[in-house]
Amino acid sequence: MNNVMQTISLGLVQGVTEFLPISSSAHLILFPEFFNWSEQGILMDVALHFGTLLAAVVYYWRDCAGMAAAVLTAKPKSAYWRLAGNIAVAVVPAVIAGVLLSSQLGLARERPILIALNLIVFGVLLWLADKYGRKDKGLESMDGAGALMTGLAQAAALVPGVSRSGITLTALRLQGYRREQAARFTFLLAIPTIFGATAYEFYSAWKEDPGFLSGGTLNSLMLGIAVSFIAGMVAIRLLIRLLARDTIWAFAVYRVIIGVLIIALYWRS
Repeated sequence: MNNVMQTISLGLVQGVTEFLPISSSAHLILFPEFFNWSEQGILMDVALHFGTLLAAVVYYWRDCAGMAAAVLTAKPKSAYWRLAGNIAVAVVPAVIAGVLLSSQLGLARERPILIALNLIVFGVLLWLADKYGRKDKGLESMDGAGALMTGLAQAAALVPGVSRSGITLTALRLQGYRREQAARFTFLLAIPTIFGATAYEFYSAWKEDPGFLSGGTLNSLMLGIAVSFIAGMVAIRLLIRLLARDTIWAFAVYRVIIGVLIIALYWRS
């Protein structure tokens, strides 16, 4: 597969899987492995995530604008002020974990069995949390402790196979938030999280090689961003509707099936 088709394929995979609790990072790692594609590199991973970041910002632009206005005009009693504060609290654990564990996380990417086990275990946890958790809370009831708990859960998603959206949905459902409210907070939390990771990786690459964006590399990154953005915008409208219904069990089943297939394939090799 040539680089253009590979980039388009990976952009489509990222655009769809980022908004499902099935681990986009696992799919971006395993797809090239299964199809014998050349390694796309961390920059392409970040570019694809950035495309879905843009999709989340566009989809939730009213929430983003509301939080920005509440913060800039200092309205601490408003719902958007509270929401912005909770997101700020929740994003801190992932930032700390990313800085402290960056070298170990690189090793985790090279262990397909670990990815498979994470797909299975955290898929089952997601199903249990959705089935047996309370279902009556809205985001207006979230306090700092709940936000921190959600943020600690999200930090675990730095390990491939866990799924950022999956683990945050699990944490929020365990706390009793309605599915649509859990999905809303999950995707709003993705905005600063992915932005921070994108900025850090681009800065690291620039520091190592200031000319890394020249030529074909920049073209490939821009193509990846565009495809993942378009796929994300199409997917998010459908997937938010699915998350509002009783469909999380299907994602858990998918994770278990993919995890078992990965283990079987690598056990035979």
